[in-house]
Amino acid sequence: MNARCITGETSVYTGPNGLQSATHLTDSLKKLGISMRRFKTGTPARMDGRTIDYSKMEPQYGDEKIVPFSFENKPEDLEREQVKCWLTYTNEETHKVIKKILTAHLLFRLYQRNRSKILSVN
Repeated sequence: MNARCITGETSVYTGPNGLQSATHLTDSLKKLGISMRRFKTGTPARMDGRTIDYSKMEPQYGDEKIVPFSFENKPEDLEREQVKCWLTYTNEETHKVIKKILTAHLLFRLYQRNRSKILSVN
């Protein structure tokens, strides 16, 4: 719903994984008096799987059936193999590294600018 994907310094209005954005759905809901809020979600950096010890992580499975917000997607756009993600945990050293670079990151700057409008999803 008026979604955008931010990669580094680039911001593109699109749905997840290149699917259509549900732009008009947002407008329709607003006309019905439904207020909109932006959800801040984050996708972690992609890693080379050959360098990871998966035994220290918990598997996180994707949706069995992909259900897009837009009706403009074709069925073949949704037919794809789901790749599982892996949950891991950080420590204080990791937090120090992250805090060092956050101020330069576009998503963080957008969050700071629009803090009262954003609902963080964990």
